[in-house]
Amino acid sequence: NDLAIIISGTGHRASQAYDTDPTRAAQLVVNYTVNAAPVNTVPAPQVTALDTPLVFSTGNGNAIGVADSDDANVSVTLSATNGLLTLSGLTGLSFSAGDGGADASMTFAGTLANVNAALNGLQFAPTAAFQGIATVQIGTTDLGAGGTSTPKSDTDTITVEVGDVNNAPVN
Repeated sequence: NDLAIIISGTGHRASQAYDTDPTRAAQLVVNYTVNAAPVNTVPAPQVTALDTPLVFSTGNGNAIGVADSDDANVSVTLSATNGLLTLSGLTGLSFSAGDGGADASMTFAGTLANVNAALNGLQFAPTAAFQGIATVQIGTTDLGAGGTSTPKSDTDTITVEVGDVNNAPVN
């Protein structure tokens, strides 16, 4: 989006004719780019058996990903209820909370490519013997580098039903 302001004149008083000669006009163009928010891609609600980790990946058809049309670097916060999260890799990430391995919550920053590589294979390990509803939440902030406005963010939550294994009855 551009804002154009055209200033022209001859230095004459207002009672004199307006000068429209383009050779004596000055033009000032101010570029103002609006920052686009990042977009998280998350799967539908998930199900895993008691004491069985759930892996989020493209291969499993339940990948978590991050996109941003105007920022190459993002900050991501992952958190889980009733379980722990482990990234598939740490290359190119810098952590301000957690370390990417068996964390209930972690915050890290990196390029979109490095963040998405770490998320592809993210593992959620339910708390031992837990049965019920757990959640995995992802919050992404773009740091505002893609525009002249403040940073934008996106937050999504994935529900994970942790169920009991169907064992044969004991007599």
